[in-house]
Amino acid sequence: MHQEQLHFETLKVDRGWYFVEYTPPITACPFATVQLVIIEEAQTERVAAAMEKELASWLDRYPVPVMVSSFDGKGDLVRLGSVRACDHIIGWKNLTPAAFEPLANRGKRRIPAA
Repeated sequence: MHQEQLHFETLKVDRGWYFVEYTPPITACPFATVQLVIIEEAQTERVAAAMEKELASWLDRYPVPVMVSSFDGKGDLVRLGSVRACDHIIGWKNLTPAAFEPLANRGKRRIPAA
């Protein structure tokens, strides 16, 4: 039996003082990633607020779990410890537990007989 495969591309958007890159979930990872690359000097609070805004925006666009991270122009992780409890944000919207299951396992589940 031939298994259908879907291929998705990364989306990149210029937001002025940062770029955002959305990568859809891959086989071994049940969530999409959003990476902000900060290209101008910005306060940590401003970066954290932009991450939260991007999370909401991408969840509205694609209803899959999302992890958001930020990086500076050198590729170093932006540390949010002074303004948030964690350096990354993970969010989801009205999802069933199956949405978090790795894509590789989804076709292998067995549904118990009634």
